[in-house]
Amino acid sequence: HRLHDHGPRRPGRPQPHQERRGRGRGDGEGRGGKVLAAFAWHHQWGDKLTWLLELAEENAEAGHAPPAALLERPDLTGLPALAFDAFQDLTGDRSQGFGSIGRIPWTSIRQAASHFGIVGEDQFERFKRLVQVIDKAWLEKMRVEMDKGGK
Repeated sequence: HRLHDHGPRRPGRPQPHQERRGRGRGDGEGRGGKVLAAFAWHHQWGDKLTWLLELAEENAEAGHAPPAALLERPDLTGLPALAFDAFQDLTGDRSQGFGSIGRIPWTSIRQAASHFGIVGEDQFERFKRLVQVIDKAWLEKMRVEMDKGGK
């Protein structure tokens, strides 16, 4: 009995364990590029967003351009935006202990999808994949930071 039943195999359709390269949808979902860019930007600038917005306002009043970091902020819409919001909300749901940090649980992702009104299996799979792409990048950053702290 498997925890996640992905249904019957269908000829020509990639199975969940196979990569889906080159199947971008034009909305930032291709390989998670836009959500990963948003994650990287948020990791670098997220805690400085209020300051950047204030600086942009001051610059506008003085006739100057907004800060470059603000101009480089990825603009997410649709499912990628919901996935990014869900990741931020769900990051506290992961298990932690004995020097390790777990992934965001599938049940938490499913509950967030329901909250956002994502009901179809295809939509849920896309949403889940995007959350997991961000989660994987976050876990890698945490692993690198933990390795640096232990040396």
